[in-house]
Amino acid sequence: MRTTGKQCGLAATGVYQPSLRSPWLAASEWVVSAGNLDTEPDPEFVRKKWDRIRARNRSSARMKRFAEKPQSWEHELMTLVDQLYPGTSRLVYDTAVHEGIAQNVAANIFGIMGSAQEELLITNAYIIPAQPAIDLIRDLTDRGVKVRILTNSLATHDVPAVNSHYKPWRDDLILAGAELHELKPDAAIRSLVGIPPVQGEFVGLHTKSFVVDRKRVFIGSMNLDPRSFNINAEAVVVVESPGLGQALAKVMERDMSPQNAWQVKLDAGGNLYWEDDQGILEEQPARNMGQRIQDVIFEAFPREQY
Repeated sequence: MRTTGKQCGLAATGVYQPSLRSPWLAASEWVVSAGNLDTEPDPEFVRKKWDRIRARNRSSARMKRFAEKPQSWEHELMTLVDQLYPGTSRLVYDTAVHEGIAQNVAANIFGIMGSAQEELLITNAYIIPAQPAIDLIRDLTDRGVKVRILTNSLATHDVPAVNSHYKPWRDDLILAGAELHELKPDAAIRSLVGIPPVQGEFVGLHTKSFVVDRKRVFIGSMNLDPRSFNINAEAVVVVESPGLGQALAKVMERDMSPQNAWQVKLDAGGNLYWEDDQGILEEQPARNMGQRIQDVIFEAFPREQY
């Protein structure tokens, strides 16, 4: 049994939509009026800085490929019409209240996931589950729902501390019936995510999305970790669209394929191993020894902060 800390959220119905005129928004201890800031704009300073930036860009060989003047994107946008999917959506968002933050997203997320009847696909960059999340997955898989999860491996992480607190839960996720995948730093999709002239040294995951039964899509800022559930202010869009659900599910399955991710499994003795199209690893993959050292050090830090 793992130490759960604060629960990751409870199932709830409905979507909390506070009035934008609510006095609590202005009275929150976490909010200050922009009029109280003592910084006065200096138009001349801004103009000089902007002129300097434009001059530097004009002399940059790398920047010559980009248009300096505003460009019309009308033609490019019109080509996307055939890729649009009809559906309905609603925004769920956390709000500032007098005591801090009303965690409305966390209050709804388990209810949305729990509505799955056949399949739940999750792609989430930062996962630190707690027992309620494990119980939800076990309930789904016991009902015959196929649950597949993609997250960062230590080798693709930009926040090793998250991995330090995620790794004890790998076996729990698998034993609960989930199919667990971790992204590879040299994934085949690397050529798709790079934006010339910029090319990263490795692929990293920052997506936060899930698809329920290939017809309900969840996309937003919500990580499946204590910080998102208890500290941060998050916002997500829930879209009811079979077309979008099918399209996003296809992308998620591609990213989970052996060319792009390891599948984390348990052997007969209960030991974890990582399997991809190249073979099997018996130790969690990392980019270097420095990551492995950080992974151990951050175990001493409080999980509630990540």
